Amino acid sequence: MSEPTLEVSSDNGVISVPHLSVEHRPPGSGSLFSLIPESTAVIVVDVQRAFTEAPPFAAMREIVPRIGSFLTAALSGGMTIVHLKTEFRAEMEDAGRPDSRTRQMMNGLAGPGETQNPFVHGNPTADIVSELTPLPSDLVVIKTRFGGFWGTDLNDVLRLRNIETLIFAGGTTTVCVESTLRDALFLE
Repeated sequence: MSEPTLEVSSDNGVISVPHLSVEHRPPGSGSLFSLIPESTAVIVVDVQRAFTEAPPFAAMREIVPRIGSFLTAALSGGMTIVHLKTEFRAEMEDAGRPDSRTRQMMNGLAGPGETQNPFVHGNPTADIVSELTPLPSDLVVIKTRFGGFWGTDLNDVLRLRNIETLIFAGGTTTVCVESTLRDALFLE
């Protein structure tokens, strides 16, 4: 028995993914999926200098050109681009209580001899990488937790633009990207 193939075709700006037979779809996977660019946003999570320049996250640097190419195509197709950016106030009080997991992880990112956390507002390492510098039409949402919806206006911004579909790109897939994706699912 051969595996089902997934073909994507475009007609009048709508990308349709053919319906897979029931035996090849996981339970609850829904039905035919149509991607309508005007109601789609690309959420770019934490592609910041601190993540692309620090040795533990160096592999993230490799995805930057691919994300850049995708953003160019998405924008030309009429999609909304949203950059999520981790950033804190100088004293890190907005990173949670001193013993919180967020605060512990963020405090652990300051390198030897560094007096300032790399994600503090004004620190150049908190900037989005230059190759993905947000365009005037892009949205930038500052977040202080792993997920992009907690304590931000991201949900309101997306709803005001009638965004119904999200495409995710970015770094620390198993933490920040996945946390944001799960929050989006719960917020429908």
